[in-house]
This record gives sequence, structure tokens and C-alpha cells, in this order.
Amino acid sequence: MEEIVECARRLARHGVYLFFKHQSHFLNPLVPADSARLAESRAILDKEVRRVVLELLPERLPNLAKGIYSPVPIAHALAEGVSLAEALDRFRYEMIRVDDDQKWWWQDRPVAPRIQKFFTENLAYESALDLYFFEYKVNPEWWDKCYMECAITPIVVRSIEEPANDVSSVGLRATLNNGRRDDLDLQTLRLDARERLLCRSANYGDVLFSDNLRFSLLKGVAEDLASVEIGGVEFPLAWDEGASPI
Repeated sequence: MEEIVECARRLARHGVYLFFKHQSHFLNPLVPADSARLAESRAILDKEVRRVVLELLPERLPNLAKGIYSPVPIAHALAEGVSLAEALDRFRYEMIRVDDDQKWWWQDRPVAPRIQKFFTENLAYESALDLYFFEYKVNPEWWDKCYMECAITPIVVRSIEEPANDVSSVGLRATLNNGRRDDLDLQTLRLDARERLLCRSANYGDVLFSDNLRFSLLKGVAEDLASVEIGGVEFPLAWDEGASPI
């Protein structure tokens, strides 16, 4: 399993990820919990599957197209006489791309609003890889999953709850655009080059405050623009590289 993980790590540096279907879910050997489950899978021990992962995919770097590859069906296709180029193309899933304006694209085409809404409702975050993804149930035996290539987080803070206790100790509880609630780390507040307000959350990585919340929270910004007062408590306000508080 260590060889598979190390190779997956090398591929990931080139924007290439591996998915193995295990029971009803797709698993990635780079995610510790997934790797533990995959270690018990017969697919990982299959000689031809290992050849795909350890030899055929790395040999095509750095020219291997970015995306998510499924080694098991690739190995099966090769055994049936399908060419390697065709097998790789057939079992590669292109990632959804989110640009700096938070517009969603797939294969250089905009994602339809109703599809984006559905995917947004199923957004999640892979902390081990610092990647956003969506996952949803197609049927009891199949959960589809796709990683996202994001110039900015796709997670937006829609509303925040007034804390019942000291905000310095409990932070803020937020409702996000995927319908989930999460805790915000106010020690990580920052403004990007376009003066958009972000912070880290407990379970979803970076989150972006909606414009109305940004305006509301920044009413308490200090004169030197290095901190902001929220709930009577002062928190640091960082600026991204390339941005300037002046």
C-alpha cells in the first residue's frame, strides 16, 4: 500500500488523482481513512491494477492530462485489448473548475445554474488534500464524487448566528451555501487582493463571506486596517500577498 500512496502523492503534484471504488464510494489512497479501507481491497493487490498505478500513469508525466483516473477499469480495458490512450481517456474524469469570480466550469463550458445548485448542496472539503469536492448518492450502491480545482473557495457564508457567550471563546456559528452549519475561526480573518473577506472554518477550509456580511463585519475595522472588532472583541485582519491595506 505504501508504494500506491507514494505514487499517488507524486501524481497529485501534477493535478492527477486516483479513485478506487470500494463498496458504494470512491476512495483516494492519499486520504488516511480511505487508505486504511483500501488496504483491505483485493484491487490494490491486483498485478495489472498496480501496473497502471505504479508504471503506466507515472510514465506519462508531465504530459498526463489533469483529472481523476480510475485504475481498476483502466486495467480491465487494457486486458480487453483497448489501447492505453483510449483507456485513459475513457476513465478520466475532468474536475469542475471554479474561477476567481466563483464561476463554475467543466470542460471549458459554464456549469448550468441548476446543476451548480445541486452540486453546491453536496459540497464538502477534503482537509488531507486541501481540496473541495461534491459527493452525492446516485443509488444505494453508487455515490458519485468529483474533486474541484478552485481559484477561490466555493463555500460562501450566508448568515451568522449571534453568539450567546463571549465571541472570543466560541467564535461565530455560520450557515453556509451548502446548507450546512459550521464554526468560523475569527483569528484567521483576511482580505484578498479584491478585498473579499475570508476565514477558516472548522470543517470546510476557507469560506468566503457574502457581500452583505462583509460590509457588516468590517464596520468595526481599525484605522490601521490590521484588526476588526466583532462582538466587542478585537481580531487580527490579515491581507493576502499582493493586497495592501493602504
